[in-house]
Amino acid sequence: MHWSFDPSVLNVANIHVEMWPDLAEYPPTATQITPFSYGGGGYGYAYTSMADGVVDAHFRWMQEYKVKGAFLQWFVIEPTSYRLSIANTVKAKAEKYGRKFVLEFDISGSKVHPELGCSTGPLLVDCIKTRWMAAVDAGITGSTAYQTFNGKPLVAIFGIGLNTQDHLTAVDAANLIAWFKTGAPAQYRASTMGGVA
Repeated sequence: MHWSFDPSVLNVANIHVEMWPDLAEYPPTATQITPFSYGGGGYGYAYTSMADGVVDAHFRWMQEYKVKGAFLQWFVIEPTSYRLSIANTVKAKAEKYGRKFVLEFDISGSKVHPELGCSTGPLLVDCIKTRWMAAVDAGITGSTAYQTFNGKPLVAIFGIGLNTQDHLTAVDAANLIAWFKTGAPAQYRASTMGGVA
């Protein structure tokens, strides 16, 4: 979906990127041919961040260029199993290259699929809590590569205040932050960081 406005088709009318990436350092198994051709001949390939080799390259580059860490964006409407799969790969590569990472729950698209039960207010708060607890239970935040702050794992929430009618009201956000700080069972408590308007 990051390549095309319509994930079922990739063509000029639906292209979602502004420039084509150089894939020379990605393994061929991590790329897929597209219908786009280069001016000098040959077809363009796209990559998927689900591929181990892509994540490995990203963390290797971070080490080479002294980037200390990354936020792993998790749209709350995405299936937990899908995101935990990516998080496990990120964890392994962050450990391998001595980098840090943080889970960042993105609520900006939560209203797009109300049928998933994470659309607004208390439902959205519950979805974030459930996904966080799943990540903790899966050992993601227990990694030495997971960034901590004040002795607790750091969790970021992107989208607070962007549209309070569609996402979290100030009361919802305050309740969620309070849960992370003191309301959650001890093993799920975290320091919080907001990506705000």
